[in-house]
Amino acid sequence: MIELLPLLLFLVVCLFLLAGYPVALTLSGVSLLFAGLGLAAGVFDEAFFGLIPNRIYGIFVNQNLYAVPLFVFMGTMLQQSRIAEELLESMESAFAGLPGGLGISVVFVGMLLAASKTKPRFCFAIMKNSTDGVFQRILRAR
Repeated sequence: MIELLPLLLFLVVCLFLLAGYPVALTLSGVSLLFAGLGLAAGVFDEAFFGLIPNRIYGIFVNQNLYAVPLFVFMGTMLQQSRIAEELLESMESAFAGLPGGLGISVVFVGMLLAASKTKPRFCFAIMKNSTDGVFQRILRAR
């Protein structure tokens, strides 16, 4: 029966997510629920509950996470000022004669954002946020 606990944990997480509960609450709540079940079954050590505050503190002092709101702010500013949109449109018009001109322009704009020392996942998020309707407009014009 204990061997089925990981499978049951996965199924319960999927069930809660499909029910519409938020991901953070689902993952933390179901994991604490199964930790309690494991504690009752005798397969989970109670000392691990004492490590939870240390893990939370480690997340709070992680300096890499300080930059996330700034990257979100940068993507919002690029979207609201339409700088990235205009850059993408001008690059697309420069490469309009080439096959795959839109893809080439996306790569170049991504390279410009990456040159500002952003990480690839943040560069993708900024490009996605700042170019909401550009692709639809360009593809409709063709």
